[in-house]
Amino acid sequence: MSAMNTSDKTSVAVNTATDDRLSPLLFVEGLTVRYGDFHALKDVSLSLAPYGTHAVIGPNGAGKSTLFNAISGFVKPTAGRVVFSGTDVTAWRPDRLARSGLARSFQISAIFPDLSVEDNLRMALGRHADKASLMSSRRAIGLGEEAARLLSETGLDLRRKERAADLSYGQKRLLELVTTLLLDPRLLMLDEPMAGLAREDIPEVTSLIAKAAGRCSVLLVEHNLHVVERLAQEVTVLAGGCLLSRGTYGEVASDPRVREAYIGGSASD
Repeated sequence: MSAMNTSDKTSVAVNTATDDRLSPLLFVEGLTVRYGDFHALKDVSLSLAPYGTHAVIGPNGAGKSTLFNAISGFVKPTAGRVVFSGTDVTAWRPDRLARSGLARSFQISAIFPDLSVEDNLRMALGRHADKASLMSSRRAIGLGEEAARLLSETGLDLRRKERAADLSYGQKRLLELVTTLLLDPRLLMLDEPMAGLAREDIPEVTSLIAKAAGRCSVLLVEHNLHVVERLAQEVTVLAGGCLLSRGTYGEVASDPRVREAYIGGSASD
């Protein structure tokens, strides 16, 4: 778990012009998920500022996915609480959390493969439109400056008329992130966004996430530690469902407990 040269870090534009940064956007306290006698997650706490990136890493079975599921409403915690934007949302369903500004991206790219790149963006902009209504009224849903800018920054503007199914896997991941950002989330949860990407696609996806962290808070589960070091201002390390270490990447990378947890294993979940 060697640290990279700090000069290689991706620059993250963080908005400091608001007093909202003085209080956390997300506060997780004593979160526990138990299945019978098995603790998938035990007494885990963390907090996220309104901007920037917080990464969660750990060996197999660490509880990373369980933590993500509990925060985003897919798993009901046995104990503890989740506070989002000052409101206790522990018992909220995923759809209600999504409407409040929490957006989650899964390991498998979630796009409409039979629609064009443009129409995938229109679906995001339409939000509540279904595919049938989109296809009958898509001319009325313009892309707007923000969508056009994101298409240009990711290079997807060159393929905007093509079916999403015909994109490379890396381009599909970029498209998914672009459509997610068009929802204007306050908290963006990314579950292993680099999973399955070719080496040449990783820098583009990393760059887009870094830019996203300048406009919202990003909670990232990622097994690629080079990416974690580039992106995260704070890192939480889980092992066996418990909090093992927390700090900057350099601090957790030099923690003997963290180094021991990774001996002979990987950082995937």
